[in-house]
Amino acid sequence: MHWELWALNSGNLIRDYDSEVEALATVRDLLADGWNADDLGLGLEFDENDEGDDESLPPVVHGAELAARAADPPVRIEKHPDVVGGLARIHQTRVPVWIVEQARRLGMSETEILSAFPTLHIEDVLSAWSYAQEHADEIEHDILLNEAA
Repeated sequence: MHWELWALNSGNLIRDYDSEVEALATVRDLLADGWNADDLGLGLEFDENDEGDDESLPPVVHGAELAARAADPPVRIEKHPDVVGGLARIHQTRVPVWIVEQARRLGMSETEILSAFPTLHIEDVLSAWSYAQEHADEIEHDILLNEAA
């Protein structure tokens, strides 16, 4: 299963992605470069081995809905000294950001992470990855502390 980003105005495939997060990052970049959200469509291919079978299928999401999905995710990260040792964690859970980031580094897709942590939503994963990028030193420190334990 992979994500396909389409230029709807020309009917051309822009690129395939292994994750929705990667595809949405490209959408954000294209929108920032002046593309219109109505000209972009994001679809999900389930049967990767069949060439050209999805060309007539409409994208899963496009236009304003795609622009909203590509917008920066809401901040869903919090810290409390009495929960998971005060480490950054997903809002209202005990799942630390460093675990979600380490899972990404180990090659897990957002789908696999969501399966492993059924209380999380895609917005939680996106927020964790965004937080990890913005607080790289903190998350790296948390990962190293866990490895040492």
